[in-house]
Amino acid sequence: MIRVILLAIALSSPQAMAEPLAQTGRLRVPEFVTCDPNLLTSWTGTVTRYQHRGQSLSLTLATDADTTESVNLQGDAHHDLLAQLFLEGRPFNTDDWPKIESAPGVLREGMRLTAWVCADAPIILDWHTGPGTQSE
Repeated sequence: MIRVILLAIALSSPQAMAEPLAQTGRLRVPEFVTCDPNLLTSWTGTVTRYQHRGQSLSLTLATDADTTESVNLQGDAHHDLLAQLFLEGRPFNTDDWPKIESAPGVLREGMRLTAWVCADAPIILDWHTGPGTQSE
């Protein structure tokens, strides 16, 4: 009986729980994604096609898993679109467009993002501006 309890304690430690995630390459779901994990998937990669006009945003993502995924976001107002965008894990605001666009509607070369896709909620895009992206 003592062995079973020790095994349960070892398996519930943060280190023991993190190792399988690291080995499988799964991402930790950020706090701003409130979707049921059973209904959630994510795609991370480089944006290969980008179109942003007003409150609509459409893009194609070449994922790190060698798939191609398309995302289309449409808001009733510009703030609806912004509610679906994050930049390095923090809420996106209108001052952030120049961080991902070199000119209005023109995405900076090499931009990366993670798309959090839930079966019963809007898609959330988290833009990455770190290493591997080119910014001016």
